[in-house]
Amino acid sequence: DLFESKPPGVFLVAALSLKLFNGPLLIKLLQAASVLAIPICTYLLARPRLQNLEEPQRTLWLLTSVIAGSMLTVYAFAASGEGLIEPLGSAICLIAAVLYDRAPSSRSWRRIVVLSLLFLFAIGLKEPFLLVIVAVSLLLMQSRKHFIHYCIIPLVIASAAGLIVLTLLGYLGPYFSVYLAHMFGYHLNQLSEMNGSFLVRGFLVQKTFLNISHYSSALAVAITITLLSNIFTSAKQSIRSLLIVLIAIYLLFLAIGTGGDFYAHHFIFAIPGFVVLFVLTINQHRAIGWFAATCFLASTILHQHIDYQHKKEWWAERKTTLVTAANTIDEVMDRCEWDRYLHIVNKGAGPFGYTKHSPYGPIFIQFNRFVDGSDAYREGFLQVLLTAPLIVLRDDEQTNLGDAAKVYVNDNFSFTPPGCAGDFMQPLPYRLVFRTSVEAQR
Repeated sequence: DLFESKPPGVFLVAALSLKLFNGPLLIKLLQAASVLAIPICTYLLARPRLQNLEEPQRTLWLLTSVIAGSMLTVYAFAASGEGLIEPLGSAICLIAAVLYDRAPSSRSWRRIVVLSLLFLFAIGLKEPFLLVIVAVSLLLMQSRKHFIHYCIIPLVIASAAGLIVLTLLGYLGPYFSVYLAHMFGYHLNQLSEMNGSFLVRGFLVQKTFLNISHYSSALAVAITITLLSNIFTSAKQSIRSLLIVLIAIYLLFLAIGTGGDFYAHHFIFAIPGFVVLFVLTINQHRAIGWFAATCFLASTILHQHIDYQHKKEWWAERKTTLVTAANTIDEVMDRCEWDRYLHIVNKGAGPFGYTKHSPYGPIFIQFNRFVDGSDAYREGFLQVLLTAPLIVLRDDEQTNLGDAAKVYVNDNFSFTPPGCAGDFMQPLPYRLVFRTSVEAQR
């Protein structure tokens, strides 16, 4: 009954982490594994394509592949770190790419089952990884039979398994009636006015390169060279090869644009494709590969500006504020025997992440696109506004409440607590306001 536009996999990973470690340790461990997995998979994809080289060239190229994979990893975490799951999904896709690339010509059901599980995990984290999986499979396709055995069949199995898991968890109905309805209604339709229709977004390649250039112009040059090299090489081979490469590249950019927002972390969807395209480049045109590798190395040296120590210190201070506010909310609600509170804070981290009591749903962060995402969300929020005994506000920012709602809050809520709340200090920058009616204060 709390809505957030994320797939079930995101919540299941978070819930498992809370169950096992009473905190985000599992998510941190998975992200640490992703840091290692992406460059290792780049190495494993490059290795069989460099067998014909003599030493020390072969070792040098393998080292270059690790540098390229490492730089893409650093970029991935710069754009999508701190708990976001795009780097983890990218790592899973690359592990699947290695298994797919080394699959035997004859059908291996053991490999199909493993690929099905990896596909399920990646798509369960975020659905656009489906497009990434197909794109990478096309780029590494050895034959039509290879593509069917190790991409299409695992995708079918993963889809069936996903439906079974959703059914067992009780999520199947809401997944289609609530979640997908919002995603298709808002992300695919409403955002079309801003960034074009769904299919058009796959052609908005300039957004990707502007984003990468903002982080590192050398990295943007490296990726551009890699893309053009594969296009020109495939064009020389055959029309069919060219179409396959163009379709794969289009799917990568479509995965980025699926949400329609083009947030920084969305650009990480293409990382597995960029890795595969670089590996294909050094296999086909080593001269161009050297140029791209030089740009990767330059981006490592010239554009490394992630201050993780600063981020750690900032979050430690931020967390203290959030936990203090959460403890105050829980203490007041326990004393008054209230079950839920209304959280009216704009998009961003709020104390709701640390309270034992849940905020009222379906919307628990004040973000216009969520509240206006459907009539049900808007009506649900208004109904809660009429009954909530406690509202959590932030005193240093404007809310997204409409004028009528602001008037209602001013007329019906007060900073003066009821007797049951006891003594407490307002947990600034958050404030607790209480309904003035007698019924709500009992």
